[in-house]
Amino acid sequence: AHIGVGIRGKEGSAAVQACDFAISQFMFLRNLMFCHGRRTYKRIATFLCFFMYKSAILGCCYIIYAHTVNFAGKLAFPEGLEAVFPPLTSTAAMIVFATDADCTDAIALQSPQLYSPGPQRAYMNLP
Repeated sequence: AHIGVGIRGKEGSAAVQACDFAISQFMFLRNLMFCHGRRTYKRIATFLCFFMYKSAILGCCYIIYAHTVNFAGKLAFPEGLEAVFPPLTSTAAMIVFATDADCTDAIALQSPQLYSPGPQRAYMNLP
């Protein structure tokens, strides 16, 4: 997805009012891309892969259980567990991602090659 970055300048604040992210100086664009953007892409891609695998495994459990009970229409899991399972697993993943730090911002700014997995979509593909 593409985002709009507005830079406040001599022209006024029209670009800032119509953008997704606003910065006050052009020099902050590097920090926005190479630090925040790189980390956010990695976290979102990993979360989406986690969500897809979690949903596929849960679906396989339902299919196996349905075959086991000869499609009798019985509940595979208690209703309370089905209501708690998605937020519980998502919260666990968010805690892991919130504490995840592969390198500091200073190293990320000095090493632009760390940004290269993003355009290559390396984290959204299977290993």
